[in-house]
Amino acid sequence: MLMRPAFRYFLPVLSGFLLAGCDRQATLSAPVKAAAPDGQKLSFNTHIQPILSENCYHCHGPDSGTREPKSEPLRLDREKFAFEKREDGNPVIVKGDPGASLLIRLLKTQNSEEVMPPPKSHKELTPDQIATIERWVTEGAEYEEHWSFIPPRKAPAPPVSHPEMVNNPVDAFVQEKLSKHNLTPRPLEDPRVLMRRASLDLTGLLPDAADVEAFAEDPSDANYQKYLEKLFASQSYAEHRTRYWLDYSRYADTHGLHFDNVRSIWPYRDYVIRAFAQNKPYDAFVREQLAGDMIPAKTADTWIATGYVRCNVS
Repeated sequence: MLMRPAFRYFLPVLSGFLLAGCDRQATLSAPVKAAAPDGQKLSFNTHIQPILSENCYHCHGPDSGTREPKSEPLRLDREKFAFEKREDGNPVIVKGDPGASLLIRLLKTQNSEEVMPPPKSHKELTPDQIATIERWVTEGAEYEEHWSFIPPRKAPAPPVSHPEMVNNPVDAFVQEKLSKHNLTPRPLEDPRVLMRRASLDLTGLLPDAADVEAFAEDPSDANYQKYLEKLFASQSYAEHRTRYWLDYSRYADTHGLHFDNVRSIWPYRDYVIRAFAQNKPYDAFVREQLAGDMIPAKTADTWIATGYVRCNVS
């Protein structure tokens, strides 16, 4: 498997996702994940924050207007506030000691006047959710930054049962996933099939017959890499990748409402094509679309890039 610069292999995410982590105070609700298996430490972002966000942040989160209690507001969304000492001299969370933690006591009490969340909120934690939070406190109640502020760490490639089929660390992760579903890796495909898949994946088009026959005669790794480089350098590659990005950013050549009349936003489409063709660094790609009219070294291209913010029905 041939690795390319990150931007070439980047699969565009939902356009709104670009803004998800822009505010350190913002907290997004997420589906509650099952607790980590025994022996694996719980993650605040993965296992705890979804529970708190869904059930507690309305009164104990970033919005000061709804924060409770009014006499001594409590925040659970940020570490520096969650461990502050209260009027009685104790924090609501005591690291490593759920028995001394007011938070756990209020979650488990049967007293309707004290239980959290209160009955009037029409929210109630399940026993599993309470047990998960209690386990998190026992493990030290470690908070984490929003995922977008945590530098990515390179994970070691897992051991696999067919190491002879691993040409790249990605292959090992794929093989590990297959083994979890009792599936075995397929052998190498016929050269013609491989060429067709590569061309369809990277350009959305079938390969030239001459290229297919040339590779079938000499299906070496060097020739395969040479063919991939040819695809990456093609205009068809840039246009094919652009199609995905424009779909996610809701690009359209018409307004989408009223008479659905034409709007001249095609220069933005061409900007995206050029960005993929030039293998523009992803950070620059995002920066230009969000604030291309405000960056110091702005050009006509960076101004055009801000067409991203108009990619919606209007």
